[in-house]
Amino acid sequence: MKNNTLSTVDIHKEISVELAKILADEYVLCNKTRYAQWHIEGSDYYTVHKTFETQFERLDNFIVRIAKRLGLFGHYVPAASPSFLQIAHIKNVENNKKDCRELLKELLSDHEILIENLKTYIHHFSEECHDSETAEFIAELQKDHEKIVGLLQTHL
Repeated sequence: MKNNTLSTVDIHKEISVELAKILADEYVLCNKTRYAQWHIEGSDYYTVHKTFETQFERLDNFIVRIAKRLGLFGHYVPAASPSFLQIAHIKNVENNKKDCRELLKELLSDHEILIENLKTYIHHFSEECHDSETAEFIAELQKDHEKIVGLLQTHL
């Protein structure tokens, strides 16, 4: 994230690059949540299964909203998983089965990482790119992730 007297076109490109990184994180997190839902076991299976289902539906909605925001700047969204994995801050799910508690902890950690990154982006978009609309949009995402963190914590 950098900005030293850039043109509007350059600022829009910079915003798009950063939004694509957020989109990649959301995409990876959504897939990890689906993985967790598919592999959940235990006595509270139904409750946690439904929690994960609700979360990946919310995350999918976040992905659509971010993709539309990117479109406002005239940039295309990378649509392939390898593209996302190259720019995501969150690590992809490893295909080794984990117990429910491990899955919950990993997802909780991922949401917390994303929240911290979103805080940085809010400042960047607002102060460096002078785009308060995108900063507010990201602040809404941050609040949504904070709610998900609260929900995940109730299952630990």
